Amino acid sequence: LGDTGGDTGGDTGGDTGGDTAADCDVADDGSAPFSTLQDAVDASAKGDTIRVCAGTWEGFDMGDGKLTIVGVEGPAATLIVSRSAPAVAIDGGELELSGFRIVPLNPSEIYAIHSVDSNLDLHDAEVGDGAGSGVVVYVDHGGATIENVRFEGNDFSGTGGILGVSGGTLIFRHNIVEGNVNFGAGLNLFAGTMEVSNNLFVRNTVTGSRLLTMASGVDVYNNVFYGNTFVDAAVLVSFNGGGDLHNNVIQGNDLKELYNGTSGYSID
Repeated sequence: LGDTGGDTGGDTGGDTGGDTAADCDVADDGSAPFSTLQDAVDASAKGDTIRVCAGTWEGFDMGDGKLTIVGVEGPAATLIVSRSAPAVAIDGGELELSGFRIVPLNPSEIYAIHSVDSNLDLHDAEVGDGAGSGVVVYVDHGGATIENVRFEGNDFSGTGGILGVSGGTLIFRHNIVEGNVNFGAGLNLFAGTMEVSNNLFVRNTVTGSRLLTMASGVDVYNNVFYGNTFVDAAVLVSFNGGGDLHNNVIQGNDLKELYNGTSGYSID
């Protein structure tokens, strides 16, 4: 485990894939100090970086620490499989997570990451091939930045989605949401101050009620919505007391109605 000090921020994503097994803190072949993510987290000190070798890993939970956890060989080779919900749980801490492919496989709940009163930075990662009926990332107050993440090929059983936020702050940008089916509600942005920008939403199927739920304080701009299919009365956006939807590209969707909801919202 290495002390990152003040240097973790912008370098983690670009460096994933360049390290070797000799640099790992977690490996499944006995070559590293730890063989599970949870053991490495339990032994860590505030500010540590945990480097994880290629493999398929069970998840972990953490409290009020501050950690950076990196899949050093990138998401194609480093998987966190969510067989029980959640795979990653943070309560009162700070976590930067990158370089993993998260595969939600709990049949009753696709709840892969749960962040409570914490600061989550998820970037340069993938979430794919999941199946279940909950949400992939749930933020219960605190803050979250989700950037350069590909959400692809998940089946949400007609009720689930990729994100739920019930307070705090959110930045969701430069992500790709592609080829997911049976969305109930893709992004549930209930309360807080949130930015959803510069994302690509393509070839998804919404069989529930909407792709986005927006409330006051939510700003959705500079996104592309293309080639999505909305079944029956499903809409792109359901406004729940406010929100701003502007400067987006919305083309080529099988869509009967763009939006519904209550007053206080803005569209241009």
